[in-house]
Amino acid sequence: MNVYRNFLWEGTESYHKSPPISWDRICQDKKVGGLGVINSNVWNVAVVGKYTWWVASKADHLWIKWVNQVYIKQQDWFSYSPSLNTSWTWRQICKVKDKLKLGYQNSVWCTNNGNYTPAEGYKWLMGTHDTVWWYRLAWIRMNVPKHSFIVWLAMQGRLYTKDRLVHLGGTGDTICYLCGLDSETQKHLFFECPFSQVCLDLVNNWLQCCIPKQNCMEWCRGLPSRCLMKKQVIWAAVAALIYHVWMARNRCKFDSVVSHPTTLVKQMKQQLSVRVRNRIWTVKNRESMRWCESVGLV
Repeated sequence: MNVYRNFLWEGTESYHKSPPISWDRICQDKKVGGLGVINSNVWNVAVVGKYTWWVASKADHLWIKWVNQVYIKQQDWFSYSPSLNTSWTWRQICKVKDKLKLGYQNSVWCTNNGNYTPAEGYKWLMGTHDTVWWYRLAWIRMNVPKHSFIVWLAMQGRLYTKDRLVHLGGTGDTICYLCGLDSETQKHLFFECPFSQVCLDLVNNWLQCCIPKQNCMEWCRGLPSRCLMKKQVIWAAVAALIYHVWMARNRCKFDSVVSHPTTLVKQMKQQLSVRVRNRIWTVKNRESMRWCESVGLV
């Protein structure tokens, strides 16, 4: 698990910083703000839970008959506690039983028509969480994956802007790298900063729309779905803009190079054109097709 975490944040086997988002959060479903990565520890418990289910349901297996005869005997399975002289494997199965026993109701699993499966056990162990409203914007197929990842961090306030670094114990000023006029916060970067506002104006002119400078993600969420292709392209454009503004900020910080807004938007056009052309065969709405042609995406 640590190797997975380190590779996600550093691309290597070692990572010596505090990760921006906890591993438990990352292993949650995308709908609730995670990345949908399998939590191997929880999955192992869910798989071993198959044995506890066999014992609870008195499955017709020779091994089940043996453990009932040697270990459990006439005791209730869910109140049974193994002695210290039993095997290590059996004690681990009993520990898993204790973790899952609330999911068994009268020796019947609480979901999946009463039958236990590792997938159902894993879902139950991970628990239920509220769906985040922005997950569709971050993870639509029109988005470039690296754009989605930065939007995922941004929507949870985990980008390392200057104000966040100071809050975490860093030193130095908090002046924005891109404009040098105001404190660098995530709200400032998207899109109160003059640099990002110019980029947003260029995107609005290009896509013939009016994405607002404030609460743009909420505005995207409220777009009508009559022209689904157009809606998804605008979502993808906002995700791409967030990504490229963040990359421009990092180039300014690490390389002392200030990107030009027109260059940034040109890169966005190239990337979105590729994504749209890969999806164009699914478009059936003529209005969406005409709009894509008018903005130079096909």
